[in-house]
Amino acid sequence: MTLSLSGDTGASYHPIAGKCGHLLCRISSRVPFPQDQPKVVHSPGHVTAASLRQTLFGGYLKDDWRIRPSLTLNLGLRYEMVTGVTTPDNTFISNLRNLFADATPALGAPFIQNPTLRNFEPRIGFAWDPFHDGKTSVRGAPGIFDILPLISEFFTATTSTYPYVRQFDVGNLNQGDFPMILPKLINSGTANLRTFTSYQFNPSRSYMMIWNLTVQRQLTPNTTLMIGYVGNHGVHMFERTDDANTVQPISYVNGMPLWPIPVGSGNLADPTISDTIHAFYWGGDALYDALQVTLSKKFSHGFQAQGSFTWGRT
Repeated sequence: MTLSLSGDTGASYHPIAGKCGHLLCRISSRVPFPQDQPKVVHSPGHVTAASLRQTLFGGYLKDDWRIRPSLTLNLGLRYEMVTGVTTPDNTFISNLRNLFADATPALGAPFIQNPTLRNFEPRIGFAWDPFHDGKTSVRGAPGIFDILPLISEFFTATTSTYPYVRQFDVGNLNQGDFPMILPKLINSGTANLRTFTSYQFNPSRSYMMIWNLTVQRQLTPNTTLMIGYVGNHGVHMFERTDDANTVQPISYVNGMPLWPIPVGSGNLADPTISDTIHAFYWGGDALYDALQVTLSKKFSHGFQAQGSFTWGRT
């Protein structure tokens, strides 16, 4: 029996500076592009700078236990968590915590409630020689692997969200206004467009369950066949919607939504806001199963040939 213990910690710091958001120009089909007369210009309204910070802690305990000469167990337990995303001055954190009701965003930390405080990840594996001849090996291992809410899931929102980032949308431009009008608008602070962000405030733990089972047999002194099954199941996967503030169906018929008529009527997801809402939530699932077959053969002078086949589905 062998016992090992390891741990790790790390901090993540992402400075984000510059013109945030994007520049979008819509060109009229009646006006050629070379004439420099876009119908609408959509651009960020000012320079922003955000420094997102986060710390990760992790530890791992592993024990290899040889129960008998033909059977070995590998037992492991990992703990891994991250702190919430913060900024030095507690700015650029803006969240509509209730997508369907909030009229104004909650400003400052926490972005979301931390779902990682109980991230214990058990793992087990085994290797078995059922015939005690050293020619057959049966191996298997299930385990849980957490998907942490890291900065990469937050930094795009912090660079385009009201009220820290103001944007403008200008139409009816004269020929020659673009792009010379942009510095004037940016320096003036003019803003007539708002973009909100709504993160699921109390998300569930996001993780993957991964498992495999393989049987390997030595057919001849130089030929080996392996047949295996692998699979995984993702739970509470991270998802996003570019604009969740859309008109909601008025009812459902046989499971299908019934939309209001005429076009433009009905209620938005958040009736108190008429602007774009980027929504982020942990509600997805992922499934994968696969059969794997590998045949390998060793030749003289170090040469080896191998053929593999995988049949999988998601």
